Amino acid sequence: MELAVGRASRKSAVLSYKTLEKPKSKWHIHGWFCLIGCYLLMMYYTTVSGWMVSYFGRFAFGSFRGGMATEEVSAVFGQMLSSPTEMGVLAVAVVIVGFLVCSFGLEKGLERVTKVMMLALLAIMIVLAVNSFFMPGGEAGLAFYLMPDAEAVEKIGIGNLVVNAMNQAFFTLSIGAGGMLIFGSYLGKDRSLPGEAVRIAKAEMPEANKRMEALRAQCVQTLTGTVPDIVFLGGGSAHILSLSLPGYRSEVLMNYLEAKGIYVSKSSACKRGKRSHVLEAIGAPDKVIDGALRVSFSRYTTAEECAYFCEALAAARKELYPSL
Repeated sequence: MELAVGRASRKSAVLSYKTLEKPKSKWHIHGWFCLIGCYLLMMYYTTVSGWMVSYFGRFAFGSFRGGMATEEVSAVFGQMLSSPTEMGVLAVAVVIVGFLVCSFGLEKGLERVTKVMMLALLAIMIVLAVNSFFMPGGEAGLAFYLMPDAEAVEKIGIGNLVVNAMNQAFFTLSIGAGGMLIFGSYLGKDRSLPGEAVRIAKAEMPEANKRMEALRAQCVQTLTGTVPDIVFLGGGSAHILSLSLPGYRSEVLMNYLEAKGIYVSKSSACKRGKRSHVLEAIGAPDKVIDGALRVSFSRYTTAEECAYFCEALAAARKELYPSL
């Protein structure tokens, strides 16, 4: 929606709603909320940017050194917080630099500086990521950062988790704060919104494919150890896992899984209701073809859902009687 509003109005967050709204309507109020949200973000990030400048200076002049205990690091942070003059001066300096960059205009100032800073940030992140693999205890840290924890989710509560996710979207994407709206205001009339949506989605595809491949491999590994005689059919795409339980009809397995809230297919979309001609062509036995299932993954599929599917399929193997 924000892309559409921005492209149609070619204005800022506040003026875009005034331009597009009907007379006497109140949509422009949302634009003011967007602006207020951006100011609140600036208040936060200018302070944090001042902290980063302070930390850079402390690293450069030896306040931080290798092997420091947690208490020592906390003491340095506390020392910085105990000096409001230092934090105030650094925050003002960050604001002045920001105004100076913006004074050169969008293309010659903001975009030019952002390109350099984003490349520098990417380089720093790569260096830190590689270094984390070789740090003592790095493996545990990566597992804590990357591996989902169902117990932690249950302890925090799904409601709090959703709110935290929405806050993250607000901070990183400025959804609801006009970030996507401003992006849309720079789209030319020759560029369609569906096309831009496809480009945005395409930019996320490599990471999504990598994640789905990992979930697919997780299922294969789990099912290999828990479901006797299971057959995996071909390599397939990152988002597709084709498997078979010889002796068990696909329809029976599908109904069993559906009762547990799991929905799979027994064939490809182009062969709905029919035997797979591909499996017949590769010479798969009749029992394998008649017991074939097609499992699809998406970017929203979780590791917990994969584990639940594997448990359900293993239970089906134990509870159902072969019918072929």
